[in-house]
Amino acid sequence: MITWLQMHPQANRDHLGFIAGFFDPEDERTAPEQVNDNYCDIWHPQAGFQLGGDAEFRRPSTLKLYYDGDPPLVPLWAAPFRNQLIVVYEYGYTAIFDPDLGFEVSRLD
Repeated sequence: MITWLQMHPQANRDHLGFIAGFFDPEDERTAPEQVNDNYCDIWHPQAGFQLGGDAEFRRPSTLKLYYDGDPPLVPLWAAPFRNQLIVVYEYGYTAIFDPDLGFEVSRLD
């Protein structure tokens, strides 16, 4: 089990839903592979998301996502996962960040 950290004061456990149980650090598979096995769909990386300019890996609350024409998505929950960071946003958007701020986003709704 991984530890989820609340990033936003209005975040509640409902934002995590079943997502919280998809990841097991004891499982050797990657986070997307675990999603594929534990979710009713698969990890679908979605193009077009940009990361805000003040983003820092060690400060998950700064990992805002922008999509052209939409309001920014702010981090609600974050969890360290091996050398990566899993961040959950509104609408089930979930991102996996590398320390160099490379990332993938998939909607797990």
